[in-house]
Amino acid sequence: MSVVETEHIRAPQQARSQRRVEQILDSAKALILEHGYAGLKMTGIASTAGITISSIYQYFPNKHAIVAGLAQHYLDINHQGVAEVLSTPPADLDELSNIGISLLDVYYTM
Repeated sequence: MSVVETEHIRAPQQARSQRRVEQILDSAKALILEHGYAGLKMTGIASTAGITISSIYQYFPNKHAIVAGLAQHYLDINHQGVAEVLSTPPADLDELSNIGISLLDVYYTM
């Protein structure tokens, strides 16, 4: 995410706020899967998450920021998976090949 986009997303500090952001992102993900980006509406996210629309605006200024937050979430998951796979250097070419396959599995799973 670019610096400009991250400035607009309020990073939650408390566990309750972090759960709220996760709720928002999970709801957005479900709606995108069902209706696509064009069908994603702030009111739909609020309704699906079971929260008020003002709660969403405490953390995200618009749906673009929510989608950027969702993308960042999946990039973080991918980064963790790649770091785990690359944590041990390969002993030989066969192991290097297995690491490459594992990296593809991490990407595919994400």
